[in-house]
Amino acid sequence: SKLDNIEAVWIKLKASKINICSFYRSGNYCSLDNFIEYINFCMKKFKGKKVVWIGDINIDQNNITSSQYKKLDMTLKSYNMVQTIQGITRIARRGDKFTQ
Repeated sequence: SKLDNIEAVWIKLKASKINICSFYRSGNYCSLDNFIEYINFCMKKFKGKKVVWIGDINIDQNNITSSQYKKLDMTLKSYNMVQTIQGITRIARRGDKFTQ
């Protein structure tokens, strides 16, 4: 299945009726399209219920012109979700250059 490479743990808070998904999307093992398919699958399954997503999507949110950013943004907006982390969360060194 395309959803095999999704790393996620779900928790249901019974008292508040909130479903929480803690996830990690590896850019090496899970394509963005597969991850978006997983979001769509889960949001349809939990339609009308409270869902919170917490995790690492591994997409450069600062590059708003990239196709990956646009796909993710459109998906989140279709479920009235927003990306709450707006700043840079990692700086990596590649040779003598730093990337964000």
